[in-house]
Amino acid sequence: MSSRWNDHDWQLIHTRAQSPAMHMTLDEVITDEVGSGHRPATLRVWEWASSAKLDCL
Repeated sequence: MSSRWNDHDWQLIHTRAQSPAMHMTLDEVITDEVGSGHRPATLRVWEWASSAKLDCL
């Protein structure tokens, strides 16, 4: 099913800075929820609290 961007009611999420690992976890959960129809199309703005390189060590 194809649609246009403006065919959706968007939800915007912009919260305080998080660790890169938390951002990736939140993106996975939100993507699953949007894909299953439990959440509207969502745009989330990231602010990192630390470097991703340091987080992976």
